[in-house]
Amino acid sequence: MSTADTLYHELAARIVGQRVEWTRIFLFTLQVYFAPEGSEQRGFEIWCEPCWHIRTAAGIVTGSGTIEGPNTFNDNEEMERASATITKASNDSNALVGERLVALRVDTATHALEAAFSNGVVISTFFADPDESALWVLRDPARGLAVRGTPRGIATGTRHRDA
Repeated sequence: MSTADTLYHELAARIVGQRVEWTRIFLFTLQVYFAPEGSEQRGFEIWCEPCWHIRTAAGIVTGSGTIEGPNTFNDNEEMERASATITKASNDSNALVGERLVALRVDTATHALEAAFSNGVVISTFFADPDESALWVLRDPARGLAVRGTPRGIATGTRHRDA
């Protein structure tokens, strides 16, 4: 088992059971922030990028594919149209707030991440490009640790340059 795999298992064991404090959509990235443990200033974070979706047993609720970027930044109407898609995805991601992470799994073939929560909601990541440098990131900012899923496996750091 590689150092990155070992670190993933250590972080995963610590994050399971934690409660989601808030979520954020930044560009096409879903960021999930967990409540800090004890006296720590910041809790764990999961970043899902660029391809992800949130689903329930009934089907997909929202995902990165529902977010539209503006065709131009010089047209207010175009900016409002694109902003509305981010707002909707952000509002839909609030279904995670207050819920506990009950399971975290990495697919052995694709290294995609699946995070299951206490209300039955699941976040799944998937690759759209086999050359992606990161599909998901699991961060422990309190200890300065991070691992990410890539098409080739689990790596340390939040980006290729951090490895």
